[in-house]
This record gives sequence, structure tokens and C-alpha cells, in this order.
Amino acid sequence: MPRIVKPLEPPKIVQPSDVVDGEPEFRLDDSELFIRDLWAQEPIQISGTDCNFFHRNKLKSKFDPLYREPISVVFDGPFRLRVHIEWPEATPDLREEGLRLLFPSGAWIPRKSLEDVSAPAPDEGDILHFWDLPFFDKLAVHGIETPTGGYFFDLIKVNDAGHVHDTPAFVAFQCDLKRRSSAPAELNLNILKTKDDHC
Repeated sequence: MPRIVKPLEPPKIVQPSDVVDGEPEFRLDDSELFIRDLWAQEPIQISGTDCNFFHRNKLKSKFDPLYREPISVVFDGPFRLRVHIEWPEATPDLREEGLRLLFPSGAWIPRKSLEDVSAPAPDEGDILHFWDLPFFDKLAVHGIETPTGGYFFDLIKVNDAGHVHDTPAFVAFQCDLKRRSSAPAELNLNILKTKDDHC
């Protein structure tokens, strides 16, 4: 009698509907966010820029009740971070009031770096201070010696970036920075008492 060979059955593929308890087997989530945080931080740790991060505390600051303009601003920090900084190219801006310089720039801040120093998430109105080196100590204020040298930049736009598979989990903050010679950011920190200092 001939032997009948039964064909092999294909392996069963587990579908999300087959998983009854717990999370679906193939759900794309933030369970591997830690490895993506490592990828985000590693190049910054190698070639990033050390900076001081000042966060505007909206609860402690006072605002005009009608126009919501700041009357007295309170900053938390500085928090020491290493971030990626885009080179700020000086842009002259000629107006009726005179000539001023604008320094647009950008910063890429790993989210995990903020968590490591217990810093809050960046927001518009915060300040970054970097390049506190002898050359920039003089360049930042047109050759005037100052103990608060370096560049102080206002954060004018903040977006979360590096979303994992388009989920709410993300690894960094992408920030637009700007320094204005007519209103340098250090004035908000009460570091320089005069508006005569320019970039």
C-alpha cells in the first residue's frame, strides 16, 4: 500500500487579533524609545555645543493683565546641556531708527538630555547661552569686555522632532533661535543693565 505523505502546514502567523491579553504583538509603540534616545544623544555628545538653558517660569513671572506683556520675568536655571547649534549668520537690518543686527540660528536639543538634568521642556521665550569663549566674549558686545560674554539667544519657535513611527513618542526638540542687537536676550536675565551694548 502506497505511503501518503501529508503536506506540511504553513507556520501560524500571530495576528494582533489573536493576542487577547496585554498589548497587541505587532503594535508600533515607544517600547524601544531608549535606543532611539541613544542615537539622538550620541552625535551630540561627540560634537555638540555646551550651553546654559534658562527656562522662563510663567507661574512666577508677572504679566500685564490687559495686554499680557511681561512686567517681571523669572527664569529657572541655568541648566547645563549639550546641544547641536546652527551657525548664526549676522543679518544687517536697516531701519529709520538705525542699523541693527539679527543673528538667526537653530538648536536641536535631545529630549533625554533635558530629562537627565531635570530641565523642563523648552518653550518660546526661553534663553540659550553658548560659546562663552574669549573670542565671542568680545564679539558679542563689539569688543566691550564683559564677564557675561558669549552669545545669548531667544527661543522664538519650538517644535518636537524625531517622532518614532509617527507616534507621539519623540526624541528631540527643534528650536529656532534669534539674537537681536537692539534687544539682546541677556537683558531679560538682568545680566547687562544697559541697552547700549550691541552684538
